[in-house]
Amino acid sequence: MAPGNTAALMYDTIMLTKGCIEKSGVTNKPDDLAADRERIKDCLTQAKNVPGIAGPMSFNADGDAQLLPTVLVAKGGKWQALKE
Repeated sequence: MAPGNTAALMYDTIMLTKGCIEKSGVTNKPDDLAADRERIKDCLTQAKNVPGIAGPMSFNADGDAQLLPTVLVAKGGKWQALKE
């Protein structure tokens, strides 16, 4: 079975989080846990139109993901993205 859009969204989320961990100075030391969480949170809140396989991703002030919707159509028994 081919992976659905949930797999793509999870991949994008993991790669965005990985990038924040690498860029923000996360130490992964037990004494730095609270600071590491803040570093990741701050990086994610600053993420704007980050490219991903499901499309660009951003977060609003409430921490909710902002994604461009993709309209799918069934053709030949498979889902295809409708592009204008």
